[in-house]
Amino acid sequence: MMNAMIANREEIAVGDRVWVIDPMCIESNGIISAEVIEMRRVLGKQTYLIETSLGERKLMSANQISQVEPFTK
Repeated sequence: MMNAMIANREEIAVGDRVWVIDPMCIESNGIISAEVIEMRRVLGKQTYLIETSLGERKLMSANQISQVEPFTK
């Protein structure tokens, strides 16, 4: 089932608005919105440099963020 969810997920791109969904980041601040600044590969995995609405920059994996509005073709 997890593979089906990943296959149906739209690709995140630079400039996309995302929600930070990692419990370690949202415990004290509630849900945080962010923008993808840069995409990187770290140890063979896709990661995203994001800037939060609080002005913090963080490197996150796709499992830690969720698109606000998926890309439409």
